[in-house]
Amino acid sequence: MNLRLRIVTAIAALVLVAAVVAAPAAAAAPAKKQIVFPSRDFAETAIIAEIVKHLVEAKTDIEVKHLPNIDFRVTLAAMQTGDVDMYGSYSGSQFTTVLGQVVTEEWLDPDKVLEYCRVETAKRFNTTLFGPLGFDNTYAIAVRRDFAEKHKLEKVSDLKSIAPTLTLATDADFLHREEVMSYANFVKTYGLKFKKAVAMTYGLMYRAAYVKEVDVIMAYSSDGRIAAMDLKILKDDLQFFPPYDGIIVVKNETLAAYPELGPVLDMLTGLISQEDIQKMNARADVYGHEIADIARDFLKEKGLI
Repeated sequence: MNLRLRIVTAIAALVLVAAVVAAPAAAAAPAKKQIVFPSRDFAETAIIAEIVKHLVEAKTDIEVKHLPNIDFRVTLAAMQTGDVDMYGSYSGSQFTTVLGQVVTEEWLDPDKVLEYCRVETAKRFNTTLFGPLGFDNTYAIAVRRDFAEKHKLEKVSDLKSIAPTLTLATDADFLHREEVMSYANFVKTYGLKFKKAVAMTYGLMYRAAYVKEVDVIMAYSSDGRIAAMDLKILKDDLQFFPPYDGIIVVKNETLAAYPELGPVLDMLTGLISQEDIQKMNARADVYGHEIADIARDFLKEKGLI
C-alpha cells in the first residue's frame, strides 16, 4: 500500500470512528416535554385534569402527567418548589385559601373576584389563571330532601335550632384548615354548634347522607350526586361562600417554556357548562365510568379531538 493510500485509509477510519462515537448523541431523543397536573380527591378535579391532558396531548407534543388524590395544600407547596406545573381550581379557592381574603358584600360579584385573583396571583406567585371554564362549583350545605321537609329547612340559618342534634360531614381540608374559608369560620358566621363534625372523602360523604349516617354535608353545587340521591341544597342566606368559578392555574415559567400551551388552554374558556359538569360528575360518581373516558367523550362531543 503506497503512502497516499495509507493516508486516505487512515482518514477514512478516523471519520468512521468519529461517526460511531457521535451516533449515540445524534440519535438521542430530544428532552421529553412534560408537565405535571395534580387533582384532588373528588371526581370533578380529576375530570378537569383529564380534559386538559387529552386536549393538550392531542394539540401539542407535550405529555401531561396527571397525579390524582393530591391534597390542595400539597399542590400549592409543589407549585412553589417546581414539582407541579398547573392545577385546576376555583376563583373562590384562590380568593380565600390562596390569597387569604375575607368574603364581604363587595366581593360577591364573580367577575370582580376573578379579576382580583388574576392580578394578585400573578403578582405574588407568578402564575396565570385560565378561564373561567363556564361552571360554578361553590360549597353548598345539603340535607336529605325528606329531612328538609320534616324540619322545614330552606336556608342554612334554619339549621340553628336543631344543629346540636346533627352530625355534619365535610372534607378534611375544609374541616381542619385555619384560613378564612374554613369550617370554624362557617359555624362562627352562622352561630351553629353541631353535635359532631366528621371528615370524609366526597366519595363517602354523599352516600353517608343518603343512608342517614350523617345529617348534613358540605357538598359541591355542581355535583351530580345531589339530584341522584335526592338531596336538597340550603340557601347560603348569610353569603358565607364566595363565587367558585372553575379555572386553571399555570406557572408562568411553564408557559414560557411551552408557548404552545396557552392557546390550547384558552380553548377551554367558557366551554364547560353547569349542565356539562353535572352530567360528567354523575357519570363518575353515580355510574362509575372511567374518568379518562368521560374526558375524551366530552372533548369529542365538543369537536376538539
